Amino acid sequence: MRKTKITTTDSDLDMTSWCQEKASSVVERAAIAVDKLRAVSTLSEAERSAVLNPIGTMLWDATKLMAFSAGTEWETTDRDLIVEKGQEGFEELARRYGIETRAGMQEAVLQHSIEELASTIEGALKEERWAGRPKIHEVLGRSRISRETLEPLEELTDRLPMGEVEWPADYAEMQTLLAELRANPEP
Repeated sequence: MRKTKITTTDSDLDMTSWCQEKASSVVERAAIAVDKLRAVSTLSEAERSAVLNPIGTMLWDATKLMAFSAGTEWETTDRDLIVEKGQEGFEELARRYGIETRAGMQEAVLQHSIEELASTIEGALKEERWAGRPKIHEVLGRSRISRETLEPLEELTDRLPMGEVEWPADYAEMQTLLAELRANPEP
């Protein structure tokens, strides 16, 4: 993969990531349009083709710009990947180009949130009951992970001060829930 640096004549500022973001955004939005177009069942095949052809033509150039700004080689099949697979094709192309997508960034943010949550809870479990439980509730409350996903952890935390779970000697159930969350992250 070659290193690309995009600048302007009046500034030496590297605009590569900005160009990459803009080119990727155009391709991603076209992929979304392709998916939405395919979902419309009332269009005839001729009508669908009449709309897809200009999108395909636009993608011919947009995928070239995306590849150039990523410093990778463009292939004639890159456009077809989007036209045939929509957003799934975009994600595949972005991975090949080495470009982080919104979906990929959201997944990374979610994984970071899970790791922060698990680390804080594991640290709190080593503390005295009166100090640890509020920390667990605080980190659960701040988390952007869905309430449904966090519910088992919240329920177990609520049982901690009631003596239903021995603190801190027996928190294997909490460790199991954290391991499951790490293995199967859901937003």
